Amino acid sequence: GTTSANRYSEHIINCNWNMTATQSYRMLQTASTDSMSTNASDQLSQNLSTSKSSTKSYLESTYEKIRTVGKGAFGTAVLYRRLTDSKMVVLKEINMSELSASERQMALNEVDVLSVLHHPNIISYLGSFEADGMLVIEMEYADGGTLSQFISRAKSPIGEVEILTLFRQIVSAIQYMHEHSILHRDLKTANIFLTKDDLVKIGDFGISKVMNTKSQAHTVLGTPYYISPEMCEGKQYDQKSDMWALGCILYELACREKTFQGSNLPALVNKIMKGSYEPLPTIYSSSLKLLVSDLLQKDPALRPPASVVSSRVSQLYEKSKKASSKSFTAFKSVLYTLSGHGRTFSLTPVALPLKSKIVDVAISSSHYIALTADSLVYTWGEGKRGQLVLDSTPEWVNEPTLAESLMSKSIRQVGAGNGFSMFLGDSGMILTAGDGTSGCLGHGDYESLETPRLVESLLNVDVVQVSCSENHVVALTRDGKVYTWGTLPFHELIFVNTPQELAIENNLRVSSVSAGPEATGLVTDCGKLLVQGNNSFNKLGLNQTFLGYTKTVEEARA
Repeated sequence: GTTSANRYSEHIINCNWNMTATQSYRMLQTASTDSMSTNASDQLSQNLSTSKSSTKSYLESTYEKIRTVGKGAFGTAVLYRRLTDSKMVVLKEINMSELSASERQMALNEVDVLSVLHHPNIISYLGSFEADGMLVIEMEYADGGTLSQFISRAKSPIGEVEILTLFRQIVSAIQYMHEHSILHRDLKTANIFLTKDDLVKIGDFGISKVMNTKSQAHTVLGTPYYISPEMCEGKQYDQKSDMWALGCILYELACREKTFQGSNLPALVNKIMKGSYEPLPTIYSSSLKLLVSDLLQKDPALRPPASVVSSRVSQLYEKSKKASSKSFTAFKSVLYTLSGHGRTFSLTPVALPLKSKIVDVAISSSHYIALTADSLVYTWGEGKRGQLVLDSTPEWVNEPTLAESLMSKSIRQVGAGNGFSMFLGDSGMILTAGDGTSGCLGHGDYESLETPRLVESLLNVDVVQVSCSENHVVALTRDGKVYTWGTLPFHELIFVNTPQELAIENNLRVSSVSAGPEATGLVTDCGKLLVQGNNSFNKLGLNQTFLGYTKTVEEARA
């Protein structure tokens, strides 16, 4: 709660608590966990590669500098080409002369930990040397960037099989470390690297982050998105804190955003303490959602160990792989646009993702909306009024573009009008966005919106169907009630900016609704067709003589 958030902030500012989440690896307690003994560190110093009389001259004669790939508070990571075999390596350079004795001790401890890690999914330690007060650590180079960069480059949801392919490698590395009594302590997507072959390499052991000085203690070292509830309370870090961080990473892969976010540190900590995060998109399996939930248990004792998670991920991977294969062969939709002139016409396929199964389409004079079986919403066409609900507000979008703001909303039906869009979720709630000048958004005003917003006046009912014309909307509830709003088609145009219930005589129960040009159509449980609006050319089927407008709901007779 707030107390934990304030306590956490005070620990960082006052340095009453050494911020263990940003330290890297640490040996679990069987002997001393905070540092190695003096004898051990002396032995480690002796075991370092032969000391070089001049670090600069040795580097120049042995390596070709390519570029700097990272900087920390005490160290710099530089990409080099090793001249003996042209192998690309990363050298972490730490100026030992600027550190205190205890900090130098921690640097040597860190090297010792790195040197015992031998796993295909952990950045390899290749050696180290010390000269002129500079500690240089040679490490494997992963040429595919970080997992954080991979996620940020994804323009659409990452497939479950691909997520599990990456995550099972991460878990494998953490299981190996835990089995060797080592904690990572700084797991995050920015510390997980990829090769160009999508092989995961956990690295960035945070030499500089271990070596916190009193001068650093007064500066917040980044926002701790991956920190566990027990750490927010100042409790000791253990294996279960690593598992919490794994849950945050798995969530980030699925949602492409941080699990917990806040405008400031106390707000972030409050969310972590409450375990408050948005649900995963509906496209992912219940098993994957359960795994995230289990890893993000507030009680550390309820989080599964790495060995159990590894087994579950492997099983889930095989299951998802089979399901993906079946869905690809069994389901496939192609959406076409029909265009023509005179007696000629043509069909043109719409450029939707190949595996999409289209379940609903909405079309208006301004734009198009398509909904897939995975509850993904794609929009294209005119966008200047915000009706495409994209991150930006483009004038026009030529091809279907994923509406990411709706990914976690479990949309089951879509609707489109002149410059506005309607989205009905599984929960029976309606979201609207776009042009509000005709009252079609239903928010009680005539404001336009670029971000979908709930129609609050309908939150107390369960909506099961919506239908849009160019200028008005009709909604049907589970108990058969009908609501309408927008520019209503009466003798003179009436602007209604909030849903109004339609009066239906004889207690008839409506089972389906449809909004058309200046008209509304309703079908009842007993098969009757009810209409309202403009009867020009007898399009409502009232009779051949009445050609005006009807404000009340009438039964079609023709």
